Amino acid sequence: HSPPPFMVRRMKEDHLDGLPKKTEIVREEQMPDKQLNSYLKVTESVNAGYRGKSMMVINHLKAASLCPHLAPDISDEEFLNCSARLIALRKILDEIKERNEKVLIFLESRKLQEKLLPVLQRRYHLDRQPLLINGTMSSVVRQNKVDEFQQMGKGFFIMVISPKAGGTGLTLTEANNVIHLDRWWNPAVEDQCSDRVYRIGQQKPVNIYLPLAVHRQLDKKFGGGFDRTLHKLLTDKRELSRQVIIPTAFTSKDHQKLFEGATGCNYDEQDDFYTKQPWLDLRYQVLNKYGNRCMKCGMGKADGAKLQVDHIKPRSKYPELELDADNLQVLCEKCNMGKSNKYEDDYR
Repeated sequence: HSPPPFMVRRMKEDHLDGLPKKTEIVREEQMPDKQLNSYLKVTESVNAGYRGKSMMVINHLKAASLCPHLAPDISDEEFLNCSARLIALRKILDEIKERNEKVLIFLESRKLQEKLLPVLQRRYHLDRQPLLINGTMSSVVRQNKVDEFQQMGKGFFIMVISPKAGGTGLTLTEANNVIHLDRWWNPAVEDQCSDRVYRIGQQKPVNIYLPLAVHRQLDKKFGGGFDRTLHKLLTDKRELSRQVIIPTAFTSKDHQKLFEGATGCNYDEQDDFYTKQPWLDLRYQVLNKYGNRCMKCGMGKADGAKLQVDHIKPRSKYPELELDADNLQVLCEKCNMGKSNKYEDDYR
């Protein structure tokens, strides 16, 4: 007799009776020119030698692929057409409204959440703004919003949810549509978000929408760019986890593949921009422009100060800032350690 299996894999859809059909729908849209230019600006900095902070580059490309322009005075129509993923979102929501169904939009960016809610209310003539659940809310407030959504009855409505705040523990079966407007690194977390609607009690077929920002130029240069590369990585990890019990969290090798697919450059962990000639030349320009004194306390080399050249704001949060002398400052080591990334001060 063969020995019993050491471990048996039980998949939710194979063992729970009453679950509806679930369909995953990938929606690709071409990037508008302005969005593509923001994306290419990041890749040009990589080609110029900025490659050491690979995770920062990935975050810049992630932001450019989602919505790189959030001007406060932009009109609703301009806003919904400034990004390929927002164009896809608009088209998907139009279809869901035609079916008179409800939808969950999973979105991490709080700035985009704030911008999106009133725009969607006006576009779809809703009596109130879409409901929002994010990390700023207590568990009581979160549950009250869930109860309100579940008790709305038939008709089109929208709830926007941060994946961290709403990834587990919520039952939202009044919706049968999920849109992952931005993607989570771990497919298991993404599946938990989708499971807010795909669970016992759901009476309708479930649709999981994945909007992707693409462009012919990205296909030619990088093999698809950020969105297609990330989608393939998540799909491969999800499929592998169904066959073999392994963690689905992103590894350093996954980040390497994402970096290469999104930028078209070979990943080299040792290639630190801040040791290369382009940065050394720029540093020399800044010291010549502003002088060999700290721009906060005024201490200079003659006073024994160790001077450093640094960004006025953290580039991980402000990818739109050009890497040039106007966006750099001279600080002594003490002032630089006490500043800037926490409070985002510009000492000039």
